[in-house]
Amino acid sequence: CELASGLAMSGLAWAIVPLMALRPVHARVRGVLRPLVLAQVQREHSTVIWVQKCRNVVLDTVLRIQAAFTCGTEFFICILPLLFWVGECRLARHMTILMDVNLYLGNALKDLLCAPRPDWNKGVVNVDRPQVKTDSKIHGQAWASLEYGMPSTHVSAIIAMVAYILHFSASTARPLDAWTLAALAAWAGTVSFGRVYLGMHSLCDVVGGVVVGLVSLGMYLAVEDWVEAHWQEPVVALGAAGWAAVQVSAYPKPLEVTPSFKPVAAFAGVVVGVTLGIFLLPEAHTPAAAAAVAAARGPYLTPPAVWFCLRRFLVGMVVVVAVKEATSPVVRHAAAALGRLAPFAACDHEWEQRAGREPRGVDTRVLLWVVNYGSVGWTVVQPCMVLFAWLGI
Repeated sequence: CELASGLAMSGLAWAIVPLMALRPVHARVRGVLRPLVLAQVQREHSTVIWVQKCRNVVLDTVLRIQAAFTCGTEFFICILPLLFWVGECRLARHMTILMDVNLYLGNALKDLLCAPRPDWNKGVVNVDRPQVKTDSKIHGQAWASLEYGMPSTHVSAIIAMVAYILHFSASTARPLDAWTLAALAAWAGTVSFGRVYLGMHSLCDVVGGVVVGLVSLGMYLAVEDWVEAHWQEPVVALGAAGWAAVQVSAYPKPLEVTPSFKPVAAFAGVVVGVTLGIFLLPEAHTPAAAAAVAAARGPYLTPPAVWFCLRRFLVGMVVVVAVKEATSPVVRHAAAALGRLAPFAACDHEWEQRAGREPRGVDTRVLLWVVNYGSVGWTVVQPCMVLFAWLGI
């Protein structure tokens, strides 16, 4: 019964996911929606220029750093692992899965709609990534390695995170004080404003991000109780693996090659690794274990707590980076061997495209990303926890 339950949950048969899997429908949906978004982006061009009139060096720096730690690599590398390590295990595991749902939904919609960012050739300044130059490969709007615009995944991430923190606070009887509520509101507001200010998004992208953030939150809340009831069981890791397969297979093909798919596949691997590690070492993630860490840590923002968090963060990051670098070449060789020896068609799609050949079969890069980043997720919740206990930190 539990196995059947896990397999059913792994499919996450929400309304929007099966639509993503219907590849013949993608072109029709894009044909209807993309012209509407393009027209709206053009109408809002002058608004983006007007917002950028208030530019100054301080705002440029603050909003760029804030963007990196909201939806960038820095957030996923630093903030989510730290939540596990400072005793917020329950919040961390739910936030990790929520961010996975949010990342998939946002990036899949980007590559489904293929809507451009503001035109940096017509007065809008790219403050966030000034080194990026316009390239005609994405319809004169973006560099070949830059994602499409609609929706803003920074905005969707911050909306989903803030809304979930409020939900988590209410459901666990841990009320937030006025200062924390104000900080969360300011965080969400400045990130949303910053996407337009930095020249990375139009207003419609920001509105789309708000909608995607709320939708992804609703999708996760539909399964949250099930995850919480079974988090110590293998069925959750099995469900995560099934959900990873759904994300990889139900992903739209964009008009041009973008980097949007890689973080989706990589973070799907992280979730598989996290859920597997929690199953293998459940005693480090129980409420009693979290309470013991909180007692050793003390109240946040006190010198002992800062020192406690800093030690765990530095030691944990060294271990995580070491494991990632050690597994990367092993998995790369395994993926290459799979491409040569597998009884089914498999190859590195990017390599084939660069060589001017049509890629066929399974993309072996996906295996590389899922396994490599799966090892990162596993390291955060199992080896690091064991090491902290052994070191007495």
